[in-house]
Amino acid sequence: MNKRELIEKLLKSNLIRIGEIINYQRFKEIHSNGYSHIPEYHFAEMLGINNGNFNNVKNKGQSTPILKELIPAEHERLANEIAENLLGSQKIEAGQRITYEMFLEFYKPYSYLSEITFGSFLELNDDSLYRLRKGKTSAVYSSRFNSEKILQQLIAEGLVSPGDKINYEQFLQHYTSAIQAHPSLSHFSQYAFAKLLEIRKSTFTKFKTSDSMKLQILKSRAPQKKKYSAIISDEVRMAIVNDLINSNGATPYEFLDYERFQELHKGYRQYSEYNFALILDMSKSSFCSLKKGKRARILKDCFDKEQILNDLLNSDQLKIGESIDYKKFCELYQNFEYLGVFIFADILEISEGALERLKADETAACVTLRSRIKKVESPKTFYSDIKKQAQAYVEELFATGKVHIGQEIDYSEFKEFYSHCNYISEYDFASLLGISYFKCRNMKVAGTKTYIHDYKVIEAINLIGNIEKQKFYSKNEIDTICQQYQITPEDFIRYFIYKGNLQADIKSYIDSLNMHSGLYVGRTRMSNEFFEKMQNSFQLPIYRLVGSMSKKYRCLRYLEDYKSEALLYILEKCGDIEKNFYDCENQELITAMLLSRTRFFLLDKMVGSLKIDLSEKSTSSFYTRRDNPTFYIPDKNTNVEETVVTASIDETLEAQIMR
Repeated sequence: MNKRELIEKLLKSNLIRIGEIINYQRFKEIHSNGYSHIPEYHFAEMLGINNGNFNNVKNKGQSTPILKELIPAEHERLANEIAENLLGSQKIEAGQRITYEMFLEFYKPYSYLSEITFGSFLELNDDSLYRLRKGKTSAVYSSRFNSEKILQQLIAEGLVSPGDKINYEQFLQHYTSAIQAHPSLSHFSQYAFAKLLEIRKSTFTKFKTSDSMKLQILKSRAPQKKKYSAIISDEVRMAIVNDLINSNGATPYEFLDYERFQELHKGYRQYSEYNFALILDMSKSSFCSLKKGKRARILKDCFDKEQILNDLLNSDQLKIGESIDYKKFCELYQNFEYLGVFIFADILEISEGALERLKADETAACVTLRSRIKKVESPKTFYSDIKKQAQAYVEELFATGKVHIGQEIDYSEFKEFYSHCNYISEYDFASLLGISYFKCRNMKVAGTKTYIHDYKVIEAINLIGNIEKQKFYSKNEIDTICQQYQITPEDFIRYFIYKGNLQADIKSYIDSLNMHSGLYVGRTRMSNEFFEKMQNSFQLPIYRLVGSMSKKYRCLRYLEDYKSEALLYILEKCGDIEKNFYDCENQELITAMLLSRTRFFLLDKMVGSLKIDLSEKSTSSFYTRRDNPTFYIPDKNTNVEETVVTASIDETLEAQIMR
């Protein structure tokens, strides 16, 4: 049986899933199901597990995904299946915000995947998942949300009717009903919903404070009633309109007064003023207001927004996506004053708020015609593609042994690796080596050194976040966390007990985990009995450590204080060592752990104290009083504090401090 036949048979019998993360126990379960005649290593290779990974799975208790080469195609299939299941069956809507409980409910049938992978199918990134875990909400399938489609559904369901005139109370009823029917609108504010109903922001602000005011919604979608149909036919009316435009200078959407109206009416005295007003697409109320000295718009149904834009673009007065200031806006507006400033701004896709900003600040600018800018390939998608190339390069570095986890590097070594991937940023490349932004920055600016981590583990740890501290975790709980986030128990201990220290004694904790079927995580108080029992073993080494560090960091005058603080730190913060190693007979091992913990505690305090002292000294030396009233100012290129601190702290130590 070749590899392809084996995989097809295993998949058909539902013994395995593509991308499933398995440990050695699960591997044996699959292997013993009729395939025991195939050697383990050969069977593992047929499942896409190389010898190195299988050694870790078999001998170190790690887990690994199977059939990795089939994962991309399988993920594409799953993404379509999940979208069809959730969106097609209307369990959720595109753009809807969900809670973590809802996410877990959708995740149940696909629990063999990691939460990170499943979240990516719902268009949730790591930050979104982190917010969900913190009790907040995140939007799913944001790219598929379409406000136009939602609006059409609202109209079809009868929740809103184009052309209706409503007051604010009725608006709130529409708003509430729409959110209940379509959860994807739950993040819409009242202003956003008003905009969806074609109500301008400035008008809506007055609308909210008025009890009697009514507004017409979705006016552009309301069925148009022909005011002139009882007077003349469409053909005759269009002939009159064209004559008015070509011979009398009438303009669609022109805002005229009664004098201008009479000027247009001269050649058509056969129609009464009222009938002529109807031909000009004026309502009865507008005509009455016109005769009382107010102004009204004409030929609203002939208004062609596209024609105005084409005239502007063809005359080279404006370019798509051009950024204009208020002066440029006024120049463009000169030939279209009959429209009114807000309508003209809307044609240029400038909001009322942006227009007010332009008017208030002469230096401000705004981009016009955003929706018409040609959409090129998404920079995010393109950048993620080239980042995958860098990721493959980093994986090759690990595979060939050019770098390894725990390797200490400086900026020059980092630059050597980065020179092959300079098409992404330095900080993104550093993240692929498991180096944080701040560590990379210190390595670059301060000349410190840092350690290489497994970036996949770092990503998983960041996603898990801060797990509950001061708690006993059983072996099953730790295994569940490790399997869910694809990390090893060693990683769990290193990052949640030792804060990422690559030199930590992980083996002792693994032995304790296996012996006690669990671990205590978190700093807690040590019992007085255990402290007194161990004091004879650790007190002298602790005093020696304090003495050597005080001498190294020029803190000998605080020697006795640091001795007391070190002992107090052990009593108050090292109780987890007691809980995990209470039955350990090797007192030297416990003393070594306490020394390691105390060293980092003292390091932070001494370096902080050293920087303050040096800062005070350097500041006092900047300005020296002399006999005359002038002051001595050092050379402007001298950075006293940076020079002194850099000289007193070695690069490796600085990297440890930052960690």
